[in-house]
Amino acid sequence: MAITMPRLQDIKLPLYSIIFGKQMAYAAVTRLTKVVVLLLVIGGVNAESQSDTASIECEKAEFSYEQGDADTALIHLKRCQQAMPEYLPALALLGKIQSRQKAYPQAVITFNDAIKRGADESLFAREWADALLAVREYEVIKDFAGYVAFPDSQKAYWLLARAESCMALQEETCARESYNLRGEIADDIEQPLGLAGIAIKTRNWKAANRHLQQARKFNDTDIRVWLAMAQVSQGQGKIEQALDYAALAFQINPEHPLVLRIMADLYLAANDDAQALSTVDAILKQSPQDPYALLVSNSLTSNTERALQLQAVKNQIEKLRASLTEPSDELMYLQGLIAYQEGALETAITQFEHLYKEKAYFPQTIVLLAKTQVQLGQRAEAIKVLEANQDLLLTEAPTAYALLIELFIEQGTVFKALGSWQTFISTYPKRIDAQLLEVKILLARGLLDRGAEKLTVLQQRYPDSTEIQTVYAVVMARANQPERALMAVKQLLGAEPQSAYLLNFKGALHLMLHQYVDAATALDEALRLSPDLTPAKINRIWLTYQQGETERAVNEARELSSRLPRDLAVGQLYAGLLLSSGQSGQAMNQYLRLMQLDDTQQSVIEALVTLRLQNNNLAAAIQGLSRLIELEYNTVQNLLRRAQLSIALGEVKKAEIDIKKAALLANNDPLLLVAAANAALQAGNSRLAIQSLHRARELMPDDLLAGLKLAEIFLNENQSSEAEVVLKQLVKAHANQVDVWLLKGRLAEQQGDLNNAKRHYYKALSLNGDYDLIYAKLYTLTQYGVGSDEFEKILIAKVSKQPNVIFTRNLLAQLYYYQLRFESAAKHYTYLYENLLPEDKKPAFARRLAQTYFHFNTAKGIEYTKIALQSAPDDPYVKSLAGWSLTLQNRPAEAVKLLREAYTLDGNNPDTAYFLAYTLAQLELNSEAQQVVSQLINKQRGFAYEKEAQALVARLKNAS
Repeated sequence: MAITMPRLQDIKLPLYSIIFGKQMAYAAVTRLTKVVVLLLVIGGVNAESQSDTASIECEKAEFSYEQGDADTALIHLKRCQQAMPEYLPALALLGKIQSRQKAYPQAVITFNDAIKRGADESLFAREWADALLAVREYEVIKDFAGYVAFPDSQKAYWLLARAESCMALQEETCARESYNLRGEIADDIEQPLGLAGIAIKTRNWKAANRHLQQARKFNDTDIRVWLAMAQVSQGQGKIEQALDYAALAFQINPEHPLVLRIMADLYLAANDDAQALSTVDAILKQSPQDPYALLVSNSLTSNTERALQLQAVKNQIEKLRASLTEPSDELMYLQGLIAYQEGALETAITQFEHLYKEKAYFPQTIVLLAKTQVQLGQRAEAIKVLEANQDLLLTEAPTAYALLIELFIEQGTVFKALGSWQTFISTYPKRIDAQLLEVKILLARGLLDRGAEKLTVLQQRYPDSTEIQTVYAVVMARANQPERALMAVKQLLGAEPQSAYLLNFKGALHLMLHQYVDAATALDEALRLSPDLTPAKINRIWLTYQQGETERAVNEARELSSRLPRDLAVGQLYAGLLLSSGQSGQAMNQYLRLMQLDDTQQSVIEALVTLRLQNNNLAAAIQGLSRLIELEYNTVQNLLRRAQLSIALGEVKKAEIDIKKAALLANNDPLLLVAAANAALQAGNSRLAIQSLHRARELMPDDLLAGLKLAEIFLNENQSSEAEVVLKQLVKAHANQVDVWLLKGRLAEQQGDLNNAKRHYYKALSLNGDYDLIYAKLYTLTQYGVGSDEFEKILIAKVSKQPNVIFTRNLLAQLYYYQLRFESAAKHYTYLYENLLPEDKKPAFARRLAQTYFHFNTAKGIEYTKIALQSAPDDPYVKSLAGWSLTLQNRPAEAVKLLREAYTLDGNNPDTAYFLAYTLAQLELNSEAQQVVSQLINKQRGFAYEKEAQALVARLKNAS
């Protein structure tokens, strides 16, 4: 698997103690890079037979040490100790030699032994401090109070070490105290330089600059001052200024390894890979086996020689580690870095997890562990690591802090992302990545227009930023504007024509545009440049599917999934293709397997919820939604979804609890509050719905949707006065909204003012003449004798203008029917039947035609009754019409059986009651006929056969 090597900022060792501490010598830097040599235990030396006395050997040892010849000093010291094993100064000198030869663990042991025997710590204060710092015994240095008795020079040295230790322990107050105490006995650059270091660590740039200006007064040619000023500028996002300061340090000492390292960092921060590589090469000329420089060089350019050197270092590290009785953090760190670059992620994560537990090499270990976890698809674990250390990352590794926000967005926890981003942007207002994260958060919240607007501003502000151009392309793709996205990607490819990432992006956009030949060309080129680029492989398989080769795509996805079983994107592709090919059972198994790998992936859980809903397994779907809620993915929406499923299962109490939680969490989002109100209505809890809508309107007083829903609930609850208050507000804010006037009409109806209702409905009609509901409302008013003539004219005009609109023509026919204008009604019903209705709808509509024609054309009525019988022989009214047709054909004995059945099935139909009574009278069953027709007259008014029924009653009375 191809791995993108982290920038040098991610892998460099902490520079605080080097720049601001007492070890700012060449050896202090090279100690970090010559780890293979430095960790070797110093071996014994063969003693030569000498006749010198023991005291002379001791003096020679001391003299050689003072002259800087530690090896010779050790030879003389061995002879001295053989002759005088209890000689305490000799033991102290041994510790000093071990410290100078960087055998720090041995030196600490030796010094401790000397102290136990009563040695004066001031005799070896410097070397003891060096050794304790090297083995990270910071607490010992911090807590040792005996330094106050040291001579001033040793005391000053110890206080410098104490300040360094306090900083390593994250105790800035202690460090500041140490520097201030040192300033009382030593008037030099170290105090202001150290205080500047504390200010930089706490991001107090103003104080840092003040202290550095004081440091410059002591020594304007000390490279530490200029390097610290570079760090201040870099921390403020002023990379060009930081490079200028680093260049001044370079002029002073162009070969100092620390200068070169910081300049490499800055070039990388400025995206100047060429200068960064040149600087790293300079480091490697000094230290050809510097593993850190080799790693960075190898990540910037393919170089066989560098790769071989790195492999040699790797082999040395592995041999050395095998020879050690206890694990070495530094070796593990190097092994982890090398494994990461080689793509051996499982090996890398083992090393970084150990270092993370030991809290070694922070923040680099945090960053690398999280990045490795992301590479392995363990995003939830990466979030835990980054989130637990976000305060440190904010100041020490802002790029990793930005990664945390990216992961929050990716995982759907947008409000967490928003909170962290607000901290990030307030700390780094000028960082491009901080500004881009705002765009990404807006997109994740569905605010595409605002996101695009912000992005346009950034494009104008940073026209040459490839990162902004890349995000712009992503935004355009998400906005379903692949053409614009493609233009942006082509511009990027103009600068980086060999970028496999951009070629894959280009191929994906061609896929969106269904330009399959161009997609294949781009994706194949991406895979030629980077054969292991998994996203390009995924897109290539998807292209195969889009071209109709489903079986081949499924097989290729299965093969890729078998080779990369832990890759979630590959697994989701395979599961999706199984689902698309109708293999839902296998797709379910695949999604379940992915859940076992990582049960935090939103898309996987969502897919399982969908499949379980398709299988009507509501309980299992609820479990999936519960997991999404637990992970805080779209919490409010998923609470409402779970509530709806609980309602479907009859668990209304559980649903109400979820709705209440959703309403609380949605406190600042009116749309979500309206959704909660809808769910509450489904649960039958109008009170909760009203509460949610009131809160929504408090947040957005003029919001149309919330106001309409609230007014509608009040009308449904017959709370006319409350509805009237809401509707008055809506009329002021939304006078041109049809739904407002429809509800005003409903309110007038509820208050019994039908003429006012009519006015409101006509106002709505003037705003939208094609809204069927308005015509239905006006038609209802005509049933009460309100506005019939006016409505008829409107319908006639509408039908004339749009003759083939079914709803309005059918409504006109219905109006005519209930006005007993049967021939006019039949004209429109017949037009519908012959010209507009699909064939499958005609038999059912024939019933209505038969009903109408029987009033004036018996033959047509019988014709359409036969058609209706073919499609709905058991329909009560069709039975009634069939019976009536027999009666009209003078076959009442046959008719009465059908009419009795119809009357039994639907005794409330006035036509059926009249048909039965009339037929019974024809059979001279007058008593029964009179009973049926009398009940009809007493219960019904305004039905089509009312006059005929009254005539029948009179006839039957006369007959009796």
